[in-house]
Amino acid sequence: MIEAHQSHELGNLAMRHLGAATIITTTLRKGAARIGFEQVAIERASEYAAEDADVTLRVRDALAPQMRGIRQTRLRLPPDRAAGGDILFRMERTGVLLDQEPAAIQSGELAAKCWKLETAARSGSWTLSPRLAQADR
Repeated sequence: MIEAHQSHELGNLAMRHLGAATIITTTLRKGAARIGFEQVAIERASEYAAEDADVTLRVRDALAPQMRGIRQTRLRLPPDRAAGGDILFRMERTGVLLDQEPAAIQSGELAAKCWKLETAARSGSWTLSPRLAQADR
């Protein structure tokens, strides 16, 4: 992986390799002045989409010389796991039914565990497991 220690967000890659800020970076702003993409005018959003494609290709071209010398490994899923993508896609498209009774029971069990942990933490009787205590040192 190239630049594993740095952000691979397109705006950051563009700034590092092309020396250019992207429209999305300057449009959405940061902090209190930040706006959501849905608040951007359609004309400006269209410019962003075109720039996004252009910058992606330009960053790819800029990184190509570094990539040539790197052995690339493709992730290959075993046949029985590769089909999982199709299943997830269908679930997202059609939705899933949730059995409310077991879900309510599980929710209650989780709430009870959280309450027990919170009570222990507030009372000062909280103790770290030996493994976590070792890591805390």
